[in-house]
Amino acid sequence: MSLPMKKRLLLFGSILVATAGFSVAVSVLFYNNCTSEAFRLRAKAVHGNPAAMRELGYRLQGTGTYPEHKEGTEWLVKAAEKGDTQAMCFLGLQYDSPPGTDPRALSWYRKGAEAGDPFCMGKLGEAYLYRQFGLREDREKSRKWYARADAIDRQRRGINK
Repeated sequence: MSLPMKKRLLLFGSILVATAGFSVAVSVLFYNNCTSEAFRLRAKAVHGNPAAMRELGYRLQGTGTYPEHKEGTEWLVKAAEKGDTQAMCFLGLQYDSPPGTDPRALSWYRKGAEAGDPFCMGKLGEAYLYRQFGLREDREKSRKWYARADAIDRQRRGINK
């Protein structure tokens, strides 16, 4: 029993992604006029959709190979530059290894916090509290960032106090 042509191409494409990488698979599948979620996602990202840029960045970083990981970071940076706070947080986490040492992580956490992301606010509060990234301990700034993160979280969950 043979599989229909489109299913065979999709199977072949997933094998290519696993062995040769995303860019080779894209070339082969585009050549064969095959569409999938990955291509629609890439098309949205290329056209400037920040959520698609972030999702494509996540997926490319999950491949485990350097070229795709680097491309994934580039897409995340593009999404963050367009104001996507989740991408800012993810970039902060990516650079925060070992914790509290890389100034790029602090930069992304600060951008995310200033853009209103509660997770980044909490990470910034933590940085001030535990003197991470070369910051001096500042309990007042730490308290301020934690309080702002808590207020946003409570508002999102519908808690009035």
